Order: sequence, then structure tokens, then C-alpha cells
Amino acid sequence: MKRVKIIAFLLLLGTPVLAGTEIMPLKDIRPGMKGYGLSVFKGVKIERFDVEIITVSRKTRPRSGMIWARISGHPDIEKAGVIAGMSGSPVYINNKLIGALAFSGSFLKEALAGITPIEDMLDILKKEDTRTSSGYVPPPEGKQYASSDGLRSIKVPLVIGNGSENLVSLYRNELEQMNFIPMTADSYSNFDQLEIPRKFEPGSAVGIYLMTGDLTLSGIGTVTYTNGNKVLVFGHPMHFSGGSDCPLAHAYIHTVIPGLDRSFKMGTSTKIVGRTYQDQLAGVAGVLNQQADMLPVQVNYDFFNTRGKYNYHIIRNNNYLPNLLSIAVYSALEMLGSFQEKNTLDFTFEITLDKGKKLEISNTMSSLTTADSLKNSMQYLLTPLANLLNNKFENVRIENVKADIGIKSRIHVAEIKKIIAPKRAYHPGETVELKVKLKPYRGEEFYRNISIQLPANLEDKKFTLIVSSDPEREYVDYLLSPQKYNPQSLEQLIRLYNSLPRATDLAVWSVTKDKGVVINGEIMNKLPGSYYSILQDSLDSSSDRSLMQIKNKIPVDYIVVGACSLTLEIKNPNE
Repeated sequence: MKRVKIIAFLLLLGTPVLAGTEIMPLKDIRPGMKGYGLSVFKGVKIERFDVEIITVSRKTRPRSGMIWARISGHPDIEKAGVIAGMSGSPVYINNKLIGALAFSGSFLKEALAGITPIEDMLDILKKEDTRTSSGYVPPPEGKQYASSDGLRSIKVPLVIGNGSENLVSLYRNELEQMNFIPMTADSYSNFDQLEIPRKFEPGSAVGIYLMTGDLTLSGIGTVTYTNGNKVLVFGHPMHFSGGSDCPLAHAYIHTVIPGLDRSFKMGTSTKIVGRTYQDQLAGVAGVLNQQADMLPVQVNYDFFNTRGKYNYHIIRNNNYLPNLLSIAVYSALEMLGSFQEKNTLDFTFEITLDKGKKLEISNTMSSLTTADSLKNSMQYLLTPLANLLNNKFENVRIENVKADIGIKSRIHVAEIKKIIAPKRAYHPGETVELKVKLKPYRGEEFYRNISIQLPANLEDKKFTLIVSSDPEREYVDYLLSPQKYNPQSLEQLIRLYNSLPRATDLAVWSVTKDKGVVINGEIMNKLPGSYYSILQDSLDSSSDRSLMQIKNKIPVDYIVVGACSLTLEIKNPNE
């Protein structure tokens, strides 16, 4: 009798009893029905708001449909309308769960929202828990998931802990395309500063971390449903990655920020209590008391002779990892000082893979600001990283990433102005002592001596040497022989990136008509004519003019720009 009275009292308060949560299927929902929703608008307190069903659109989504509703009855909703961060707020009619608040629109004259039916969300719990970093399937309309009725998924507030407004501004476009509203907030290492609930309940504020450590990134939403150690949140995807593995945490809401086009909850993700394991069209499923498998990242810096390091852990999502890694490196340097000085930036990115494989990329950049240098240098990491993660040969697992960044307060660039040789005529195979004139930025001209040996099989009466930076030499080589840069295995891909040239190296080269082919990504130069005639029509072969490498990787203490040529006369060996 006592238990019956307790249940009756809870129902009177409008709080669902989890052990016996009743579901109202989509087929039973009618326009005009009234109910309530649950969400957190400040702190961790779960509060009610009113819901009135406007219409039900059946079979307009891949599974069932969409419920249109008008929400009201809470001061923040009256001021702000549908609020980013309410994604996942459970909605009840007659104390029966019908679904999660998940969709809305911009510049609406009243607070109208789309509700994801709970049947669709419960199906997610049936899916296998697979730890996976792949399987990303981009939806046809990008990152904002739309219903056929014109509503779009409510944006997710993305809280950047220990980040700056400059960081938000630099990456705003990328983050907004991921359906986030980026904002800065404190990163709390001591959660005693904020109230943390004992457990998740329908309507609790929830955080999903993308990055932890010296910089944190986390999306804020709401819990829809709990069952034992399983939870359902959001009512729409966060990444739409299928299998998911992100830290799941409690969240604290500081306040609601009303806006004309969009309003949002300003909050902070706090204590990690589990991990996500599915990210599907109808929402995100998580499991408590498990730890997410994240990628460790270390950034070592030498910032104007100040040395130190920062550490991060980033989710293993192939689609997000390049941008998140870029944000981590940028934030590490931004915390050290001004980005407005003329500078030269040396970097080495080391990516350790499973099975003993390793990718190491080094180069030097110079610009008027550190931000520009860093942005350019990150492309040397992000493009190989994206190609590595999405390679067509085999799955790879990245064990860790280490970045070494060194910055000096000067522009260390020199332009190639002239090439000088002691004489004009040479025999094939003869040694040439070249002098290359270089003009540094705001510095005095100087010469770099380079000793080269001419090819022994030269037949042309004139032979043109070109001196440039090593990256420029490789770019011309790519234009002339693109098949050499089309790897046919993971090993070739890694080898290609491990041999990327540095901007501080000179190269001496020429263009020749020597015949050669590339078979299965391997270079075969100077084949006998009979072999060449057999292979020239094969699918993976290439010919025509190609670059003759005389000497490369000639170190210079400057970033080299420009190019110069020198034409030599080639004498008959008998002369």
C-alpha cells in the first residue's frame, strides 16, 4: 500500500518512474494532445516545460516520422524559444514517453520544435557496441540533419575549455559545419566547484567530450532515457558515425543566452561517467562505468626559448581528428604569447601507428604572424593524416601523435638570385662547382657552394641546370611524372610522406627525355628500349619528359624561394 502511494505521488509530480517507464507509440499521438518536457536551464536542476502537439508527420524519415510541437511554460523558453542544448529533452503525454526534442528552425515567431519518436531511439540500444574509429557516413544534407518538414536538428553548444575567442574565430566555420555552436568556458579540473548529480535521469544535462586534457571540447545536450547502465541522449546524431567512442559526462548549465536566430545553453561538461557507443540518426547511446579509447597527443614547444609541453586526448573519429588535432596544436602555442610577431616556425609531426609503422613530417615555415605560419604548417600534417586514415589499402590504428614546434622571432627566408659556374663547357660526367647567390629577407647577399657531377650519359649539346627549393623540385616532378606519387600500398604511402622535402633544402635538377615507367607505384628508370616498348602501353606505366634529379636535400639555413637556371655546353668526350 505504501509503494502504491509513492508511485501515485511521483505521477502527480509529473516525474516518470524509470522502472516502469511507459511508451506512447507514434500511431497513438494526435494533434492537440498536451504534455510536458524535462530539461535543465540552470545548474543541474531538472525543470518542466509545456508541450502541445501540432501535427504528426508519419513515414517522412527513414524509420517512422516526426512530431511537431509547440513548447512553452518556462521563463527561458518564453524569452529564447527552442534552445540549443535542449536536444534530447524527453517529452511525455499522460506520463508516457513519446520522444526527444531534437529539431527546430531559425527566426521562428514561436517556439516550434520537432520531436524524434522514442521507438526510433530505443532501436539504437539494440545495436552492437563496437569500438570503431571508422564507418563515418556523411548524410546527404551535411551536418545539420533535416526532416522533410523543413526543421533541422537543434545545434549542439560546443564548450571549449581553456580556449580563447581567437581560437573560436579561427575554427568557427569548421565547427559550425559540424552542427556546433562553439563558445569558450572554464575547464574545471576540480569538479567540487560545480554541483554534480548522483546519476543521470531523463532531463539531466549531459556532455560528450571530443577532447580532454590541457584543452577540452565537449558538446552539451540532454538525457532522454535511461535503462540500467544504458542512456539515450540528443534525439539526433552528434557525429553520425555509427559506432562511437566518446567520453560521456555530467554537465552544469550556467545560464541560457537568448538570440534572434538561435538561443543556447552556456554550460560546462564535468565528471566523466561513461562513454558513447552508438551515434545514429535518431540519437546517441551511451554506457556508464566504461572508459572511452582516445588518441593521446603531445605538443612540445620551444617558443622564443621557452620550453614546455601540453597533453591532450582526442576522440578516434576519422572525420573529426584532423581538425581537432589542428585545434590542439594551435591552442598550445596560443597560450604562450603573442601571435603578431615576424617569425620562423620549425615543426616535426610524428605519428606512431600500430604494427611498428611511423610517419614523420618535418618542415619550416615563415610569416609575418605565428598564426599564419602555424596554419600553413598544419596542412603538412592534416593532408597526410587524412589520407592515412582514409587510405584504400588497409585499416590503420594511430597509437599516438607528437608535435615538436620551435619558433624564432625573425623571418628567415632567402631568394635564389643567380647561379654561377667557373666555365661554360663541360664533358659528360664532369664535376661542376656551382655558386648559388641567395638574398635573405632584409639581409646581405651571400653564396652557397654546391658541387655536382653531371650525368655520364649526356648527349645533348646543351644541358640546362635548375636550382630551386627541394619542394619546388618535387612539385615539378609531380607534374611531369604523377604516377610516381600514386602509391599502391600503405607502405608506399608512408614512404612517400616520410620523404617529403623541406623548404630549407636546395635541389639541382633538369628535365630529360629519358624513358622510364612506374609499375605498381615503384619507379623503374632508364629501362632498355626493348623493355620500354613492351611496357609503355600497360595501365600503370608513364613516360614522356621527366625530371632528372642531380642533387637534392642540400641544407641551407633559410627557407628558400624562387628558382634560377644555367645552361651549360656539353662537349664530346673525345674533344
